[in-house]
Amino acid sequence: LKGNGIVNQNANVDEASFSGRKGEATNTLTKWYALEYCMSEKSKENHLNNEIYVHDLDHYSIGAHNCLSIPFDQLLAKGFTSRQTDIRPASSINTAFQLVAVIFQLQSLQQFGGVSATHLDWTMVPYVRKSFAKHYRDGLTYIDNKTEIDYEIEHMLAAAVDYSITDSEYEAYSPAAYKYAMAMTLKELNQAVEGMMHNLNTLQSRSGGQVPFSSINYGTCTLPEGRMVIKALLDGTIIGVGKYHRTSIFPCCIFQYMKGVNDKPGTPNYDLYRLALKATAKRFYPNYALC
Repeated sequence: LKGNGIVNQNANVDEASFSGRKGEATNTLTKWYALEYCMSEKSKENHLNNEIYVHDLDHYSIGAHNCLSIPFDQLLAKGFTSRQTDIRPASSINTAFQLVAVIFQLQSLQQFGGVSATHLDWTMVPYVRKSFAKHYRDGLTYIDNKTEIDYEIEHMLAAAVDYSITDSEYEAYSPAAYKYAMAMTLKELNQAVEGMMHNLNTLQSRSGGQVPFSSINYGTCTLPEGRMVIKALLDGTIIGVGKYHRTSIFPCCIFQYMKGVNDKPGTPNYDLYRLALKATAKRFYPNYALC
């Protein structure tokens, strides 16, 4: 309670803070409770003798679960409800990345351990397309001064998630609007990634000033939009966060290394694998998963 003998067992916890000290005191009590009232005598003795180790014993007594991969595809597409309000589906790449940080934070409050996105590059494809459609429509209005849009293009914009931003009909119909939309979409994407990284390094949502222990996986999407997302994530990692461009501790970035996708020259995402190696050499992240 007085903060004596601080050991900072978790690098993500400030045990000297008010909430950190309260959390440590609570942990001591709930660990004792779990050993005395929730476990068999044999399990208790094995734990105390270091024959087994019950991870996060303090959470055992209340039944909290550990790490979880979050279904971002569903949550971003359909929206979700928190205890206080409901959230609409994401309608742009900027909103989608903001909601990733929010969802990470909300879920981390309901458990202990890490929270992860298993394929963020694939997840973000529809929202790159939605942002592109908005910027393309603006380009048609304010650059080409079009007051009416051909039915086929209007249909593509209305169903943007079904059409690639590299579809030749976009550029053929209005080269100027297409160029503008591509530039603005890329700008929005880079800002969205930067915002997510800043949020996940500052949203303190647990006792002891912890931020969500978040992980994102990417690297296998070969669609143009997915490749844009991968590059933006790697560029954001290399740039760093804040005024001094510090290494972003969270989210923990994991590049998915896959045979035939990014493993050698000639594969679709080999250039992004090379960029990932550059990021790792400079920033420690990404880590790598063999898929």
